[in-house]
Amino acid sequence: MDDIKKRTKIFSIEIIKLVAQFSWKNPVLDILGKQLLRSATSVSANLVEGCGSVSEKEFLNFLAIARKSALETQHWLDLIVESKTLPAKIIQPFQKEAVEIGKILTTILKNKKLKLKI
Repeated sequence: MDDIKKRTKIFSIEIIKLVAQFSWKNPVLDILGKQLLRSATSVSANLVEGCGSVSEKEFLNFLAIARKSALETQHWLDLIVESKTLPAKIIQPFQKEAVEIGKILTTILKNKKLKLKI
């Protein structure tokens, strides 16, 4: 778990840096940036909170929320690219990382559920 916690924290920090560069004079980027910032930072926050869970069921709930936040982050990044609000070459590395994080969280969630026979 430490590896994915570290990876999602780094991802959050990189998203924070990206959004900080947005031109806030553009109302579309303002809205997309805020949504992206919320969803991306939610991934690592829910992992950290989940690691402090008192039960496996509670941990799984936080892990599922983190996974959903990763999917939401992919959505906001896709919207930024497809609307041509920012150049795709700037956003594509973030898209790739969001997809990878989502896959990792899905695998962890499936394995934990199998182990617990849920």
